[in-house]
Amino acid sequence: MKKYILILGGFFLFITSCTNEVFELPPREPIDACDTLNITYQNKVKQIIDLNCATSGCHDVNSGSGNFTNFNGLKPKLESGFFRSRVLRDKNMPPLGPLPQKTLDDLKCWLEKGYPEN
Repeated sequence: MKKYILILGGFFLFITSCTNEVFELPPREPIDACDTLNITYQNKVKQIIDLNCATSGCHDVNSGSGNFTNFNGLKPKLESGFFRSRVLRDKNMPPLGPLPQKTLDDLKCWLEKGYPEN
């Protein structure tokens, strides 16, 4: 430990310094990726749905299993949990195979935020 003595106008000031002390910053809380993403139906999800779900013979306007060509057609499947179950949990939709992990992560974030439209 180093000690310093300063004399200032008749006052003694003792200062000590430890050069072997290491100060560590507290660990940072990880930022949830969903917190930094602004995913809405209009700006991201519609494109995913149009390319993978709302195709001819699947979830289009002629489909009896749900019309995913617009948000209002998709919304009942979101509210019932059907969409989350089939796409994220079971990963049996779309029928050609599961979506890429990044796309699944984006959809999960969107669902966790309450599936905003705009």
